[in-house]
Amino acid sequence: MTALQGLLGLFLCAGVLPANAAYQVEVDAPKPLQKLLTEFLDLVRYKDRTDIEADQLDFMISSVPQQVTKLSATEGYFTPKTVVKVDKTAAGATTIQVTVEPGPRTTVSTLDLQVTGAVVTGSPQQLTRLREQWLLKPGQPFRQDDWASSKQDALQVLRSERYAAAEIGTSKAGIHPDTSLADLAVNYDSGPPFTLGAIKIDGVRRYPEQIIRNINPLVPGEEYSEARLLELQRLIQKTPYFSNAIVDVARDRQNAALAPVNVRVTEFPTQQIRAGAGFTTNTGAHVNGVYGHNDVFGRAWVFEGQAKIEQQRQFAGLDLSMPPDGGAFNNNIHTTFERT
Repeated sequence: MTALQGLLGLFLCAGVLPANAAYQVEVDAPKPLQKLLTEFLDLVRYKDRTDIEADQLDFMISSVPQQVTKLSATEGYFTPKTVVKVDKTAAGATTIQVTVEPGPRTTVSTLDLQVTGAVVTGSPQQLTRLREQWLLKPGQPFRQDDWASSKQDALQVLRSERYAAAEIGTSKAGIHPDTSLADLAVNYDSGPPFTLGAIKIDGVRRYPEQIIRNINPLVPGEEYSEARLLELQRLIQKTPYFSNAIVDVARDRQNAALAPVNVRVTEFPTQQIRAGAGFTTNTGAHVNGVYGHNDVFGRAWVFEGQAKIEQQRQFAGLDLSMPPDGGAFNNNIHTTFERT
């Protein structure tokens, strides 16, 4: 092999090696920025990768100040100063130090919270609760998460009772980096009060939808309440027929009176079988099984039979239940056998 061939082989072998070994990153910043930057800076996220090219690493280093500015702004620091220092040892190890001086934290100076719509005269107590529960008040540090949460929580106060179609009209956070102050303004429109109408059921294939109608506690004409919709949802999910239920009202402002209540359900299979085995020091080895049928006689009667055979104990049970009747009552027959 000539010297030229050996040199060429060396270059080819070098071409298949990783461009850069993993590097170390040290972030020096005060709380709460320390955790935020350590979690979201690209330079930190990819520090354990061994396939980073030199130009890719240079790009991430150059983009650190811009990323720090964006991330710091979410915590109310809009004028941070960032210094990035790269140290390489003789052995080729690379350590990148990111030092951040966040500058003054922006605080809320003013809050202009306006509400229009029927809630102003129809539910003044609801309007008072909205203002009292507002999270980001004057004098508090401005945080993007608190700003978003405050707006949504206040909207939820309106939508929880009567005003199902309430919405945010306009919102603005005026940030003044020179004074480190923020002026907040939000306008809500409650819309008209809603009353509940008849329920519309979707997703029923195996079982009669009359089951849902029989346990429905909602009365057409009653005021809209999110809690009442959740009550119907819980009652549906307590039955053996449906694994999931979503209950909501049609939020059409033009048809707020007797708004349809939409119910969407996911059904359990008609038949279920479960079995198991085990051992306990009290009763020894055991086997058990359960068989369930949710549509006996094609009338949505629910049958469940179970048995458990242990060395020191034997148990069996049979249960037959009818679906809820018009008064939401369940008729049930149950028998058990036990030998110890």
